[in-house]
Amino acid sequence: DLYVGVVGGGKSDSGTVGNSLVVMDIETGTILKQFPGLTGEIVASPTAVLDAKNYIRFVYVPDILGNLWKFDLRSVGSNYGATPFSEWTAHKIFQPTPGGQPAFNRAEAAHVGIGGSTRYVYFGTGDRENPISNGSSGKFYAIKDTDSYTGSPIIDESVSGHLADLTSTIASPGGGAMGTYGWKVDLGAIPSTANDNATHVAEKVLSDPLIFFDRVYFTTYTPNSTDPCSGGGIARVYGLYYLTAGAGMDPLSSLGETGTHVPSHVYTDKGMPSSPSLSINPGGQSSVFVGFSDGTYEEITIESPPRFKTIRSWKEQY
Repeated sequence: DLYVGVVGGGKSDSGTVGNSLVVMDIETGTILKQFPGLTGEIVASPTAVLDAKNYIRFVYVPDILGNLWKFDLRSVGSNYGATPFSEWTAHKIFQPTPGGQPAFNRAEAAHVGIGGSTRYVYFGTGDRENPISNGSSGKFYAIKDTDSYTGSPIIDESVSGHLADLTSTIASPGGGAMGTYGWKVDLGAIPSTANDNATHVAEKVLSDPLIFFDRVYFTTYTPNSTDPCSGGGIARVYGLYYLTAGAGMDPLSSLGETGTHVPSHVYTDKGMPSSPSLSINPGGQSSVFVGFSDGTYEEITIESPPRFKTIRSWKEQY
């Protein structure tokens, strides 16, 4: 077997060296394949999708312009020496409306359908370099991909019907119907509700998403301070059903929330939130942990899958 590392070209002050993705032999550092000439710089960490034998099938990564790239590495499996690496291919499968926020953080993929034949790839946009001075708002995307999709035509946010705009329905547990190729939420256009009447102006995704038990979790930051480390601003922790973008979190009485489900929890004056981290305790209860730039953290209990395995008896061995 061949163990590889997959890295993006990174941020570059000049030139196009960052507009690339590199696959290298992790043991020797030898570059096996380089994909140059991509539309934008690859700053986010790539996401690998593995098969049942733990071989890489696809790699997904957004570039800094918000495009989503798919790299097909299926031509090389256990018999990697028999197939040239030149057969690996790159496709831009999604392009956003021009002039949107950059993408700095990784995407997350969820398998849907028999054998994982359909995947939904989730990522958000937000200017991590200028989270306060950049007054524009980011978006969160769910992009549908299948094994047969090769990137032609490109999924285009500006084409009617490609993506459903579910911004106005995220407060409902039922959410909405996705478009032909997925859905999006425009963070700056989210309407106020009884559980969240704080501003969404300049709200951005500055973190990696997390998928667990039919939901996608991510955090956002809305600035209201000149110092991101001062504990100012509004942090939100979202939990949406991953196919409908419906509200998927239980309300927290400690935050004054009511109803059956809410799309997010709102924390003020804590600063920027981290990416959500999943934890499952010995009893099977799941939680997400989120840290904030003021040095505090929150544990949020989330819905857990049913437990099918329990200890019925035990015997001590001497």
